[in-house]
Amino acid sequence: NLEDYLYFKNLGYKFTRSATFWECVRVYRELLEINPNVALINENVVNGKWTPIMLNALGGHLNIRNSNIFLPQNRNRAYVTSFPISEIFPTTRTPLTDIIPDAISGYGWSLAWDSDEQRWLPKPREKKNNEINCITTQIADYGKAGYKWYIDKYGNIHPLTIEHLEALQGLPVGYTNIPGLTDRDKHHMIGNCWTIPVIAHILK
Repeated sequence: NLEDYLYFKNLGYKFTRSATFWECVRVYRELLEINPNVALINENVVNGKWTPIMLNALGGHLNIRNSNIFLPQNRNRAYVTSFPISEIFPTTRTPLTDIIPDAISGYGWSLAWDSDEQRWLPKPREKKNNEINCITTQIADYGKAGYKWYIDKYGNIHPLTIEHLEALQGLPVGYTNIPGLTDRDKHHMIGNCWTIPVIAHILK
């Protein structure tokens, strides 16, 4: 909880992953003392252990939303908001082919235990529902664990481009075309951002 975090922080303990969240909780509670009507949206991965901790620390409403309601990307996230959101969703989503012509599904590799080799090895995985796997901050090389690829109707496998990633997050194509940024920088930024149509749905 926040009190434990602040206690160990004052002792000089270095947090690796949860510090950003607990700092958000701290700032949010301080803002509530100034303005009880301040609005909150907090997003994180859906996790059976962590999601209830988020809700307990922040209060409000828990909303599980997948980006594939709006766009052809399987990105399931837990949103904690200080206000209720609409349960009315669109009946259709943007087709994958509107973003990547000839694409039929996402493609990549996940680690699986190989009993012959007695070690974890990347195994090919293809999504069958005409959507791309979740966009994250990491770039996956061909044949290594990761899902930054797609397969076309001819059976060819291609890497997702920066323009594809932008469109799959609901960003304007070229949004990250900023001088000085490498493709790795852009990939990290896109993978770490909100899916725009999801946030627009929450805020409407």
